Amino acid sequence: MNRLNMTRYAVTHPVGIIMIVLFFVTLGLYSYYRIGVELYPKINTPYVVVSVTYDGADAESVEQQVTKPVEDALSSVSDVKHITSKSRTGKSQVTLELNFDADVDAAAVDASQKVNAIRKSLPDDADDPVVEKRDMDAAPILDLALGSPHPLD
Repeated sequence: MNRLNMTRYAVTHPVGIIMIVLFFVTLGLYSYYRIGVELYPKINTPYVVVSVTYDGADAESVEQQVTKPVEDALSSVSDVKHITSKSRTGKSQVTLELNFDADVDAAAVDASQKVNAIRKSLPDDADDPVVEKRDMDAAPILDLALGSPHPLD
């Protein structure tokens, strides 16, 4: 019975129903532009990366002579959440994932000091360690490589 009364009111008073609909549409548009919703909120996880190039060495030598000493030295850096290392032919890369509230500049300076302290224990043929601060938001989402059978000239 109540439905019938609402339907009868809508048919007999179309202007009132249009005003109610316009009110809700206006309210919705106002809310749409005022509410800031992000699907992917900005999360800046700080990273410090230490890279060492050791040309001519196989991955196992790089791991034993470069990566392990660098990891051991960097394990005492403060606010480290996780340490990841990669050893491949001629290259060692140690990544420090820091806590969200960590000061990445202070951690980079601390990491640089720790690595410089063990520089003498690294092989003589190894290049000087490079300490970088990384922002994962600045990382590319796609790496593209093109090949062609034709020469560049």
